[in-house]
Amino acid sequence: MTKSGSGIIRAGSWPPGSDRKKNPLEWIILEKNGDSDMLLLCTEAVSVMPYHNSYAFISWEKSDIRQWLNGVFFEKAFSREEKKNIITSAVKYDSYMASGSISEGLSADRCFLLSREEAYRYFENDIQRQLRSSVADNNNGNAHSWWWLRSVGYYVNSAAVVYSDGGISSCGVHIGLSGGVRPAVRMCL
Repeated sequence: MTKSGSGIIRAGSWPPGSDRKKNPLEWIILEKNGDSDMLLLCTEAVSVMPYHNSYAFISWEKSDIRQWLNGVFFEKAFSREEKKNIITSAVKYDSYMASGSISEGLSADRCFLLSREEAYRYFENDIQRQLRSSVADNNNGNAHSWWWLRSVGYYVNSAAVVYSDGGISSCGVHIGLSGGVRPAVRMCL
């Protein structure tokens, strides 16, 4: 159970394609604003992929994972009616400048990853952040898998993650490694 929200809802289905059975996606309600605007986090990873496929200074805004979430995933996971209910959100992100300093920006996203701060805010402890029974588990055989956050890591070629034990990484993981993709959306029902 999360601090701010309550319950689980179903919206969308995954994986796409005619050769694999689509399964309904379940979402944890992290936050409610009014009666219908909700911040949701998928209960499982929908894919395993690198944060970005090149080794450069990369921010959330320019990352491959952001492009995939707002492109392929959004288009294939949700019905036409569900897409109408997903709110484009102003998402804060941090990025490294060429000087090595960190700056903040805003992107407009329908699907996104949680930030490091949100992962702390919406879960009371590490156990609640653990990712169970996911696509990621099937690929590496672990009972729990690590998943990406949109925040930068300590090094310019890393991004923050939630480890398999639910702990949040301050240093991050190299952006070229494959980790769980656990999408978040803001939906109006």
